[in-house]
Amino acid sequence: MKKELSKQEETRRLREKMERWEKYIIFTLADEEYCINILKICEVIMAKPFTRIPHAPHFIKGVINLRGSIIPIMDFRLRLGMKDISYTDRTCFIIVNAGKMVTGIAVDSVAGVLNIRGKDIEDAPLPDGNVKPDYILGMAKSEEEEKVRIIVNVDGMLSLKEKDVLKYHLNENEAGLSANS
Repeated sequence: MKKELSKQEETRRLREKMERWEKYIIFTLADEEYCINILKICEVIMAKPFTRIPHAPHFIKGVINLRGSIIPIMDFRLRLGMKDISYTDRTCFIIVNAGKMVTGIAVDSVAGVLNIRGKDIEDAPLPDGNVKPDYILGMAKSEEEEKVRIIVNVDGMLSLKEKDVLKYHLNENEAGLSANS
């Protein structure tokens, strides 16, 4: 009886999740739309000048000072293997809480906020390597707009090794700034 009850509970929870609506911020890269669950977002700011970090991964543009906090800025175009472009007056930094690290994501523009129902999210098709990249959570379909958007997993944007390298460079950079003060 207890096992049957837990199966019923599991089914009920799955049904609730399928029917639950969650808010996602929609952003663009090269005319494609992507989205991030709004619960992962700290804030969205217009792009601003950044300080480059020597020897950081190629997709880390640098760091910004946001109200006294040093925030690394990842160019999501470069992370996805797209062509590097100059920032425009529409370029934004989406500041996200990626696990234990607050990071900024440079995007071409922010398009708005959208409600997405759990049942409208599907697994992303596997690329040639048959492994879904950690930074892709799934695909959100919208029947009204006949669109598909890639849902970004902010917790998987950086591998553990990349996080360690970035933390090392951030600490080294902060130490250099302190020594020069």
